[in-house]
Order: sequence, then C-alpha cells, then structure tokens
Amino acid sequence: MPLAFTETGNDLAVLQKTIDGKREIVTKFLIDAGFKSLEITQSAPKIRDNQAQEYGTKSESKYRYIAQTTVLLNSENVLLVKSTMEKAGSLVGQGVAIVSDWQNRTEFLFKGLNSIKPEMIEEATKNARSAAEKFAHDSESKLGKIRNATQGLFTITDRDINSPDKKNVRVVTVVEYSLLDD
Repeated sequence: MPLAFTETGNDLAVLQKTIDGKREIVTKFLIDAGFKSLEITQSAPKIRDNQAQEYGTKSESKYRYIAQTTVLLNSENVLLVKSTMEKAGSLVGQGVAIVSDWQNRTEFLFKGLNSIKPEMIEEATKNARSAAEKFAHDSESKLGKIRNATQGLFTITDRDINSPDKKNVRVVTVVEYSLLDD
C-alpha cells in the first residue's frame, strides 16, 4: 500500500525536514494500525525544480521545488491493509496530503497458485471431457482416448477495479480426444 504525498518549498533543506516529519507521521500511523516497522519502507523524494524546467515555459509557481515521496507498506495481512486504507484519510488532519492516482494504488498479490493448481487442472480436465462427450454425441461418434493434453497459462486478475483484493484465477488447458465412428 503506497502512501504518497507532495510537499512544496523554496529551500531544499527546509523541504527535506518537512518531508522527514511527514514520513514520521505516516510511519507512526501505520505502526499504530498494527503493522511492523519491517513492513514499512520509504522512497527517496522525487524533486522537481520549477526554475530548471528543460521543456516548455518555466512554472509561475510561488514555490521553486515540488517534492513527492512515498511510504510503502508491504504486508500479507489483507484485512488489516484494507481497514487501514479506509482510515488513511485521517492523515490529512495531521497535515499529510495523500496523493491518490494510478501510480499510487494499492496492489494485492495472490501467492497461493501452487496450492490450487491441482484442483484447477482436475476441473479443467473434467470440463474438457464433458465438452468432448457432448461433441461426440452431437456428431454421432464415440469418444476415444486423450491424444494430447497441455496445461496452458494461469492468469490472475483483479475481480474488478474496486476490489483489487479479490482475484479471478483462470487456467487454459487444451485437451485433444480422438473421435471414433460406431
């Protein structure tokens, strides 16, 4: 779970102190929520100097520097991450303006593929046989033995954009049967 925030200033040393203070606030928020310090990392700030723009016109901003930094949480406790996400807005009241965009979205990784693979392959094989039996019946043939079978690619996708913690796991298998005439 990335918690990114932006700060502005005209003095780099002062800006760095401000960033450090906000990082402490975010880190304390995560630790108070129940996470371990080993689950929390910090990125180096990305600094943009508005007076040193290479392309286009120079910014008319009253601040010379814009810094964005991220405090990253990497935890396997999905329920705690979700409940903490819901409370992250409380950081605004502590002066931390959280940046929410596609680059800073929470990702939930599925690590249990090996435990469900055998069951999924078994189900895919049964479904392939059922489809082949239907095809044989419709063509007035008899289903023969498997000629060839390959386990295809497993794909893991978010169930939907609003539920990244819920996953769809899919396997594609190709099973070739021989059809026998009666």
